[in-house]
Amino acid sequence: MMALYKYDDYSWNYKARNFYKQAKFMEDYEDDYQGEVGEISGYYTTYHDLNEKQLRAYFTWRSEIRKGIYKKACTSFIYIYIYELLCGIDASSSYDTINKLKVFEEKLSYNDILDVTIKRNLHKWYFEYSLLHGFSIEKIKEYVDKDVFAQDSALDILKNYKKASDEEIFESICFFAGKKSLNSVSLKKERDKSIFIFAFIWRYILKNVTIEGKGIFSHCFGRIHNRSWYPLFNAVYWSEKKPENGDYIVNGVRSYHYHDGSWNERGYIKSYFNKKKIDSIFHEIDRKIREEFKLGYYLGQRPDDSWIRKDIEDAFGKAIKELKKNERAKINIDFSALKKIRIDAESTKESLLIDEEKEAFINTEVSRAGSESENESETKNGLFNRGIASEDKTGEIYEVLDISDKDRDMSFIEQSKNTDINTEILKYIIEEKDYKQLIKSNNLFVSIVTDTINEIFFEKIGDNILECEGDDIYLIEDYREDILDIIGDIYE
Repeated sequence: MMALYKYDDYSWNYKARNFYKQAKFMEDYEDDYQGEVGEISGYYTTYHDLNEKQLRAYFTWRSEIRKGIYKKACTSFIYIYIYELLCGIDASSSYDTINKLKVFEEKLSYNDILDVTIKRNLHKWYFEYSLLHGFSIEKIKEYVDKDVFAQDSALDILKNYKKASDEEIFESICFFAGKKSLNSVSLKKERDKSIFIFAFIWRYILKNVTIEGKGIFSHCFGRIHNRSWYPLFNAVYWSEKKPENGDYIVNGVRSYHYHDGSWNERGYIKSYFNKKKIDSIFHEIDRKIREEFKLGYYLGQRPDDSWIRKDIEDAFGKAIKELKKNERAKINIDFSALKKIRIDAESTKESLLIDEEKEAFINTEVSRAGSESENESETKNGLFNRGIASEDKTGEIYEVLDISDKDRDMSFIEQSKNTDINTEILKYIIEEKDYKQLIKSNNLFVSIVTDTINEIFFEKIGDNILECEGDDIYLIEDYREDILDIIGDIYE
């Protein structure tokens, strides 16, 4: 095998070709070497970089891998095995190569052998290999990096907004605006209306607004770039078969093209995204929603948002008109159905009261109403008008229709909003102590505690710092450092 190595050329491609020839020669070789060789750590390691003992140790380890025995190995051995598969060694097809690489990753990860750098490279190589070997576009999409796929999906929706739903547009805006956007009071109090308004305004400004000769999408995400692309450039890879000319459209914002021996990538580059302008759009829409629906926690105008403020205000007015129009269209009251519901409710209420209860209650109400009126007619009218009783054709009072006054007379214990206990609860939440017991022992409600603490901090942080779900309170981790910076002031 070692004699197969040619020194005619020291280029990277020639090194990869030498590795391929040696790997084909040793494709079926097995060994059972038991000697120690120590740690070998290299990224671009090939057979040529190993001595005889190290080579025998590698082929022994590879033999066990092929038998399903996955033992710990040095970094160089792992990379050599991956390079072999990428070059088609011990693989019946391109799909077999990917499948074996995935099994290899899964087994080594399960045994905690594979480090994060190798995993990251593998995921990158899956995608690049699938393009080089002409996989179907649907199969190629399966290997797109999750972060890249999520970014592209959001970009595609925002760029091709006509095909997207309100929810998709809103979620895509939030993807680029950041996690804090999801904690807006607008979403918590008027979620459906907010989503409609965000989507309406995004569609409007992309269609109608141009600033300094550029559309809003270009202001936020730049232009699409066409640049050279070098698949598997950071792997030892060689294939005797060259790709066929073709175009691979991954999605509406990313594509790959191979022509005349060269690859090109067309797509948007993250480093050109203008997060400040995306944040400006979100902030201005959020600010207007809070004002329109009187949600509290109002946001002030920021100088940096002036570039888009007028356009958003114009679009917001149109969005509100459209929202009201949609709401009116949804109102279609069936009064006959309402009457039937009311009659059924009265009948149910009637059946729930036994005769003695009705008689005692009516007598009490008649006596009380009689003392307030000058004659019996006024007394009856008072009862009828208040919905307490009805009368038959003989004039006799016979039916109780509504006893909700009794419920309205009940009162509930008002919960304390003492700042000291609420800040103590916050301290428990931060320190992950049993805050639930503290809330229970002070006869407080979880939701009220959450709102009170949020009010305390809103003036300094400008957003809610806690979220409440059932009996659980969660700290919004994005604000942990901010809270810790000012927490001393609250406890003093």
